[in-house]
Amino acid sequence: MAIEDGRQVSPTLDGVRRDHLERYRFAARFIPDGAAVLDAACGMGYGSWMLAELARPRAVIGVDISTEAIGYGVLHYPHARVALVRADLLKLDLGDQRFDVIVSFETLEHICEDRIFLTRLRRALAPGGMLIVSTPNQDVMPFDPVYYAQHVRHYTSGEFADLLTACGLAVMSAHTQANRDGGDIKPGFGGAFDIAVCRSAAAFDDCWTSSHLWHVAVSGFMDDWAIVDSMMT
Repeated sequence: MAIEDGRQVSPTLDGVRRDHLERYRFAARFIPDGAAVLDAACGMGYGSWMLAELARPRAVIGVDISTEAIGYGVLHYPHARVALVRADLLKLDLGDQRFDVIVSFETLEHICEDRIFLTRLRRALAPGGMLIVSTPNQDVMPFDPVYYAQHVRHYTSGEFADLLTACGLAVMSAHTQANRDGGDIKPGFGGAFDIAVCRSAAAFDDCWTSSHLWHVAVSGFMDDWAIVDSMMT
C-alpha cells in the first residue's frame, strides 16, 4: 500500500506523533452527546476513532481524498460509530447533511483552495455548530518547499485569523501547541501549531432560520455515507 509522505502511519496510537493525538483529544471535549461529527481530511482514521471513543457522538464521518489512507483506517481503526469515506471535499456535494462539530487538522497547508475548503466546511455546520481547525505557524515553522514537500504554504497567526474571518467564521477561542514534541495545548496563538475553535459568523447565517433543523437523524445517516463511499470508489 503506497501512502504519501507526512501521514501518521501506525496500526496503533502508540506510533502516532503526540501533537496529532493531543489535537484530537482537545477536539473531543467540544463534542456533545449525540452529535454528528465530520473529520475533514481524516488521514489514516485514527483521529476519527479517537473522537468516537473519547466522546459520545451519534456518528463520526471521516473523509479523505486518499484511497490508501481510507483503506488503512478501515483496516486498523474500525469503530461502530465511525464511517470512513474516500472523497474530495472540494467536490463532494454534501446536500442537506449538516454537522454539529467539524474538525480539520493540518489540512489548509496542503491545499491551494483554502478559502473554498473553509467556506464549504462552514456551510456544512448545523446552526450553532463548531469548526475546530489547525495549521502550522509560519513564524515558528517557516515554509520550505523542500522540507515540507507536501505543503503549499504556511500561515502566520494573523494570516490564519484573517483567512477564517474572510470565510465567514468567527473565532470563539484561539489555542496553540508550542512544538510537535510536547503537544500540550495552551490558550492563544503563537506556537508551532495554531488551533482555532470557530462558529459561523452571524452575518453569514441568514440562509438558516431557527425552523431549519439541520441536525442529521441517526436513522439513515451512516447508510447515506456508505452510498457516497461506494459512488466515490
